[in-house]
Order: sequence, then structure tokens, then C-alpha cells
Amino acid sequence: MRRDDFSDQMWFTYKARFNAHARLKLQNTLYSIITATLSIFIIVINILQIVPDLLIINQIATTSYTISLSIVILVISIVFVYSDKKREAEKFHACALEIQAIYREYIVGNNELKDSEIKDYTVRYGKVLSKYDINHSTSDYEKVKIKTSGTIKAMFIFYIQRFVFNYFLLMMLLTIPILFGLLIIWG
Repeated sequence: MRRDDFSDQMWFTYKARFNAHARLKLQNTLYSIITATLSIFIIVINILQIVPDLLIINQIATTSYTISLSIVILVISIVFVYSDKKREAEKFHACALEIQAIYREYIVGNNELKDSEIKDYTVRYGKVLSKYDINHSTSDYEKVKIKTSGTIKAMFIFYIQRFVFNYFLLMMLLTIPILFGLLIIWG
């Protein structure tokens, strides 16, 4: 492996892992917001049921809907807890920091390094990778490639795709149950 190839490999890896860390932290926040918002919505609906003459709502449909929504929240919470996004994000961050430290050491002495020293760096790099039982997604790596390419069109397309596939679907998980509930309750 050429020196520059190894340097690039470390650089891309730690950048991609920092991206994975940021992505998972955002997902963690979004899941928390969705769960909290849906829970608040259930509370508001139940308050509307007990306030007399405030609104005329269908009691049976409202009760059925809040039970269904409670089950959805329970499923989201269980899936979210078992996916452990926060812990996984921390592992990505720690791994990226370790690789970044090796990369910086490597860059400082790159021109004077002997083959045996380069081999030591590759071994250290490999140990860090094997220490963590995680791997960043292709989108994390692609984000680094696109950011370094510098083309605005490529960055725009990437962010639109990422938004649609990752965050738009999550936001639908929040808005569809609320809109459906409003239709059931007042429809």
C-alpha cells in the first residue's frame, strides 16, 4: 500500500465515523421528539374527553385511537431502546478520535517513515478498527467523498436524498398518526 493511500484511508475512515456519530445523535434526538410529541398528543386528547361541552368528540373512536397510538409509542420506544443509537454514536466518536490521533502522528512523520514504521501504523489502525464492533454506513463515507469533491450539485443531491430517506420518513411517523387522529376524533 502506498503511503498516500494509507493516509487517505485513515482520513476517510475517521471522517466517516464522525459523520456516523452526528447522524446517530440526530436520530436519537428525532426519536425522542417523536415519542414525546405523540405522548403529549395522547394527553391532550384525553383532557379534551374529560372537559365537558368543550368539543363534541366521538368517545369510542377517541379511546380506540389513543390506545392504538399508545401501542405505536410503545413499539417505537422498544425498538429505539434496543437499537441503542446513543451508545453506538459514542462508539463511533471514540473510534474516530483514536484513528484521528494515529492519522495525525502518521502525517507528522510521513516523509521520514521507514517501511517497518508504516507497518506499525497499519497494525495500530487495524487494532482500533477491530476494537470497535461497529462500521459506518455507506452514506457516511459518501458524505465525506462529496464534501471533499467540492461540487455544490453533488452535495445538494446527497443532502436531499439523505433527508428523504432518513428524516422525512421519521417525520411521517410523527405527523401521520396525529393527522389520522384528528380525522377520527372530529371526522
